Amino acid sequence: MSLVTAPIAKPLAWIDGTVVPPDRARIPLEDRGVLFGESAYEAMLTRSGHAFALEPHLLRLERSAAGAGISPEGFRGRVRKVVDDLLQAAGEGDGVLYLHVTGGAAPREHVPADAVAPGVYGTLRPFDRAALMRTQEIGIDIATCGEERWRQAHWKTTQLLPNILAKRGAASIGAQEAVFIDEEGVLLEGGSSNVWIVTMGVALTPPVTRNILPGITRALLLEHASDRTREADLSARMLAEADEVFITSTTRPVLSVVRVDGKPVGDGVPGPITRELEQRFRDLLEADLSA
Repeated sequence: MSLVTAPIAKPLAWIDGTVVPPDRARIPLEDRGVLFGESAYEAMLTRSGHAFALEPHLLRLERSAAGAGISPEGFRGRVRKVVDDLLQAAGEGDGVLYLHVTGGAAPREHVPADAVAPGVYGTLRPFDRAALMRTQEIGIDIATCGEERWRQAHWKTTQLLPNILAKRGAASIGAQEAVFIDEEGVLLEGGSSNVWIVTMGVALTPPVTRNILPGITRALLLEHASDRTREADLSARMLAEADEVFITSTTRPVLSVVRVDGKPVGDGVPGPITRELEQRFRDLLEADLSA
């Protein structure tokens, strides 16, 4: 099976045990995810009934939800049903599956008087893998910005306003990603990605702290390309002086960065180590999705 296939035919949503078009899905007004941002989410790539790295994504969803005060025991079975139902309904093709778990619907109180069942929702949308590969051929620009997020970025919750504002700022100057630098000049992560620099033939990424999301793609690269990758404390200066820079995420795995704050990285084109890791991750993805 070729890695490049067609996207799934149409977007789908799961709500209240039913698969419907997204424009027909309705979330209760008093859902605590809407009112308070009491929610967590995950995104994963799919193909023809199979989700890539499903178990690591579900484990991270449970960890993030627990951080937001949502007990995994209250939603674990329903999340599995969301995955199964959406994949079965989608049929052939590539997609991006989003899972959302919230604190549930209840009268608006900061601390509910009674136990509330978590809300569980999901969407499955077409994913254009060929478009991703075209972007990988040319790379992207990033812009650095200050760290203004809350101090629990290692939980994948939906409290993303600082990320959105940072990415909008980057977009306003023609960059496709924002990268956070803390007040001490420490390199952290992107607005929706993990960041890597290449120096002396090795790809380095910051170690996970509460200011860095433990990305699934990041973890897979560290595991399956350990001869080329490792964790290390990084700085804004090292980012500016790197031989190569790339980002990783679920929907943008191993994507080269060719300019940082308008200045070229290396020769200003995707570098050889990034290209190698891009192909190695592509092989891993294909082997899993074709199994």
